[in-house]
Amino acid sequence: MNQYFLFIFFISISLLTSCSGYHIKENSNPLKRYNIKTVYLPGLINRSSLPSLDSYFNREFAALLARFPQLNVNNYRDEKSDAVLIGIIDSPPSYFQTVHPAQMVELSGDSAHPHQFYPSLLLRNNIKVPITNIINLSLELYLVKGPSKKMIELIEKEGRHSPLLKSPKVIFHTIIPLRKLYGLVYPRRMILAPGNELLYDNNAAGPLGFARNHQTMHQTLQKMAEESARIFEETMLNAF
Repeated sequence: MNQYFLFIFFISISLLTSCSGYHIKENSNPLKRYNIKTVYLPGLINRSSLPSLDSYFNREFAALLARFPQLNVNNYRDEKSDAVLIGIIDSPPSYFQTVHPAQMVELSGDSAHPHQFYPSLLLRNNIKVPITNIINLSLELYLVKGPSKKMIELIEKEGRHSPLLKSPKVIFHTIIPLRKLYGLVYPRRMILAPGNELLYDNNAAGPLGFARNHQTMHQTLQKMAEESARIFEETMLNAF
């Protein structure tokens, strides 16, 4: 009986050690099997209809790669970099296709019976307004080992349509679709003029309004960047 428990004990220790070693190896450098110790991370290219979007993603991907102690990250091109991670942020061609209403409500034009969501709005006619928007983006990622400067430029220019993606130097590529909802708020008083033109009473806007919607949108974009980095990490660990 004692020999049996001793046998189980050593088997358990062996399994824990092997599993622990696996995680240490993966967390040290998931690209080690490709003999990649240094990755050049140029700024992600923003081809979306939203300005300055790349800053969110650059920050998250630099922080992600820096978490692997045996993987060095350069933000400048040099001969010591073993691979390059190319990223392209894309979206539908127009802003209103990229950010568009996901849910609408109809506000009553009867000021004597204000709308349940926005009781302080003064409308002369009924009007539909969005209460949630949805943001549609995609992120293309390409990990290329030992590319020339010309190859990097061509992949950055052509993206998913580049014939260079068939090259054995491209050891990983993926397209991550990103969609996220965020809620909207309005000023305390909004008036619909006779010509269906929305007028806003700034004196009654209070703490709510479009500045707050702008902030909420930017918080949502930050969450999308964080989510894309998590997806890439999971995909990268599974692939390598």
